[in-house]
Amino acid sequence: MGERTGGRPLHVVAREPFNAEATARGLRPGVTRTPEFFVRSHFPLPERSPGSWRLQVQGEVVRPGSWTVADLRRLPQHRVTAVLECAGNGRSSFRRTAPGELRWGDRAVGNAEWEGPRLSDLLREVGARRTAREVFFRGADGADGQSRTSGSFDRSLGLGEVRRSPEILLALRMNGAPLGPEHGRPVRLVVPGWYGMAWVKWLSTIELRRTRFSGPFQGAKYVYLPVRGTAGAARPVTRMRVKSLLTSHVDGDRIRAERRLRISGKAWSGAGRIRRVEVSVDGVWSSATLAHSRPRHAWVDWTFDWTPARPGRYTIRVRATDSQGARQPDRSVDNAFQYGSNGVRSIILRAV
Repeated sequence: MGERTGGRPLHVVAREPFNAEATARGLRPGVTRTPEFFVRSHFPLPERSPGSWRLQVQGEVVRPGSWTVADLRRLPQHRVTAVLECAGNGRSSFRRTAPGELRWGDRAVGNAEWEGPRLSDLLREVGARRTAREVFFRGADGADGQSRTSGSFDRSLGLGEVRRSPEILLALRMNGAPLGPEHGRPVRLVVPGWYGMAWVKWLSTIELRRTRFSGPFQGAKYVYLPVRGTAGAARPVTRMRVKSLLTSHVDGDRIRAERRLRISGKAWSGAGRIRRVEVSVDGVWSSATLAHSRPRHAWVDWTFDWTPARPGRYTIRVRATDSQGARQPDRSVDNAFQYGSNGVRSIILRAV
């Protein structure tokens, strides 16, 4: 069902805690408007004001301490346009239902402008010890933020990954305004190229550790775990798989026969730039046109012009290929938690 959040529609997937995905119309702009940006929460919103918020930086650092929002603003500010996609986006494309998981459609994704200091700059300020190997992050939701819930949302990244990725931000702003509460106010981690589980919201603690971290949201969950009865080892969910989305039309739309039609949408990948998008009309694949100017971690706008020759039903499919040679598969690879769904989608258009 639909519900208005901030004056614009979102499709509610769960109410407590609140989770909602965008509409097709909401994903049409190049940058997704904040009120139309999907919301993913594991726990209720933490009850902390930005004025009382402190970021604790501790562990294997030379200068541990507590940072306020004002402290972070004094660091050099950087901006990155990047896609954020829930690892469970597209879960509804699988025939079975993963127990305990949200049944997302294909619109738990958005593209926004994020702004704040670089994580690497903060670590330079506090001084990482030579013994540090991992950077641990804790959100203020869960038990750390509200006693009525259990657990907390904890994640980590390898220190080497952080040092190789200067675009990782401690975001204070989204689309030119301070973060809203549902998007992690006052500070969230932004990890361009990675699925959303790495983008810890309501960031409260950063700890440099000597040893590898493994917790409920990094080890038990957010792993590609084979479906029961199939072979294979568990692998961590990391970068977004190559994917495309048709946003100009939805399944069942009516169009005019013998009239030129522009089909359009988005494509993205966490592993490389989008090199090609193809559109199939009743099984015949043709190349779409890609927008020329596109930031490294943003999605790509694509268009495809086509004229239906006669009235009838037409099956439209879209697939993308990235610079690493990865192309969307015909079907998503099933896994226990149904993460990383990126199989080719299809819709029916009815020409009249």
